[in-house]
Amino acid sequence: MISKATEVKLTQKCQMMSPNAHDRPAAEVLLQNRQLLSESEKKLQIEKNHVAQLNSAMQQQQQMFRNVQMSSNAGGITNRLQRSNTWDPASTMARRHSNF
Repeated sequence: MISKATEVKLTQKCQMMSPNAHDRPAAEVLLQNRQLLSESEKKLQIEKNHVAQLNSAMQQQQQMFRNVQMSSNAGGITNRLQRSNTWDPASTMARRHSNF
């Protein structure tokens, strides 16, 4: 059984070999095929794909960062420093009069 992608490729190749010029695809359409691209165009296409993957990964990380920020702010936690009262005058006086 032939897969759908293989069937499409075979159909395109048969169209390219058509004896009638009007049935054959234009050169602009043929030059979109990866096999017919020049080496520099292939490298450019690979780089474009790589950039698209990196942009997608960056967007996912930014979305995760936003989600973490929203969840931390939703619980009443802020990113500011907060002062707490940790000084106890009674314990300070006891340490001064002890015999260490």
